[in-house]
Amino acid sequence: MAAIFLLQGVSELIQNDSLTHFAFQVLGQRLERVLPDLLIVWFVAMLLTDSQGWTRILGFVVMSIAVGVEVYSYALTYLGYAAPESFMLLLLLPFVWFLFESKKKRVS
Repeated sequence: MAAIFLLQGVSELIQNDSLTHFAFQVLGQRLERVLPDLLIVWFVAMLLTDSQGWTRILGFVVMSIAVGVEVYSYALTYLGYAAPESFMLLLLLPFVWFLFESKKKRVS
């Protein structure tokens, strides 16, 4: 995603129409929409395979919210509406859970 954002910035800087189309329409509309979903799938897989204790419960709550936000966003897009930008802040919750999960002491 960082490469996409960098390419979008470069396209704005040099004002090249074909690069702007590629960066915003091709990569920005398709790939930028799929990559966060892949990250959520990875978080869910990690939750199901490696999480334990209280962070597992927190993970189920957080990932349920994140998956719900994505499903709602896709439904709104399908119906021709745009999801509220402030609603997308809920997609930061999996990163908070990930920080708690990564700070836990592992018992061998």
